[in-house]
Amino acid sequence: SCSVPLGLSTYEIKDWQITASSSEDEDSDLQVQNARIYIEHKKAWCPRKNTINNWIQIDLGTPTK
Repeated sequence: SCSVPLGLSTYEIKDWQITASSSEDEDSDLQVQNARIYIEHKKAWCPRKNTINNWIQIDLGTPTK
């Protein structure tokens, strides 16, 4: 279990570390970088197609438990 924040809401995790199976158009407010938690904005991540195979991946740089 994780007992400390890893940096998604504080931007310690950079945008390039967040990837997804797909996202809406590049210029939209629905890109994967908008999947951060506790952020005051009206944006979100939305995959291009609504399927059960969609995913988000966060590269933490090192294995983390």
